[in-house]
Amino acid sequence: MRSTAAGVARRSPRRSQPPDPVFRFRRGELPAALATVTLIAELLLTPAVVVVTLTLAAVGCAARWRPHWLALPLGTGACWLAAAGPSAATAAL
Repeated sequence: MRSTAAGVARRSPRRSQPPDPVFRFRRGELPAALATVTLIAELLLTPAVVVVTLTLAAVGCAARWRPHWLALPLGTGACWLAAAGPSAATAAL
């Protein structure tokens, strides 16, 4: 049996903050909206990534770089590094 005090009006539970009309999102609505936007962006960008990947793979097969072909860029970079000095190279990095 429930006992109630006579003459005491029942109050509704108090909220910690008053409702803000600008931010009326429920707890899960904002993360769900962000996940939806991310999924749509991923679906829109996937074909472009596939095209770029296939293009780079085709160029890599067509070019067939040989290791001795890369000696000239390697030597140029090493000379440039030696001329600038290790401190300048570290600062630039």
